[in-house]
Amino acid sequence: MAYNKIICSKHDVLLGMIKSDTNEEEVSFTLEFDLHNNNIDLHNVVSFKLYELINAVNKDVVDDVVFSTHPDEGKNYIESLVVLKRFGEEFGIPQKYIYSKTTMIVDNEDTVRFIAEQLPCPKNITLPNNCQPVSAGKSTLKIVVNNSTQAKVRYDFNLKLDDNVPKYMEKMPGLLMKKMFLRLKTFIENLA
Repeated sequence: MAYNKIICSKHDVLLGMIKSDTNEEEVSFTLEFDLHNNNIDLHNVVSFKLYELINAVNKDVVDDVVFSTHPDEGKNYIESLVVLKRFGEEFGIPQKYIYSKTTMIVDNEDTVRFIAEQLPCPKNITLPNNCQPVSAGKSTLKIVVNNSTQAKVRYDFNLKLDDNVPKYMEKMPGLLMKKMFLRLKTFIENLA
């Protein structure tokens, strides 16, 4: 049996942590929030372009993004490398990256899921020196557009930055993703 704990609910973005009671090291997170913008049809925002937008509004967190399969290619998936800025250097944590395949599943005209799974980085992609993959990374982003101006967003993810992160920093991946999605939410809600 797992247990849930609300970590933060500021700015109308709920961040929860789910811990397994059979494996204390197994931690996952969930983010939930509503999107509102009376100026645009939110259906037009729900695409792989969201990932480009997340990276664009988080330049202090994301160092680089490389698409092996680009959103403009018209496929139902993308493969991408996200190199994170280095943090935790004082704890000996090297710079991290996530290479993943993200598949878009359209459940109906109002519901879209993006399912990402971490993959080994292809040899033809050059990484920064000493950059290492995150220890675990998979996610499901579900967006339900209630009407053209409102949507519910839920992001379930498992992101373990490093096996050597001190216990008191176990919430860091969740807080990092909350920061990134809060910026996305703010940007979309302020589009004219």
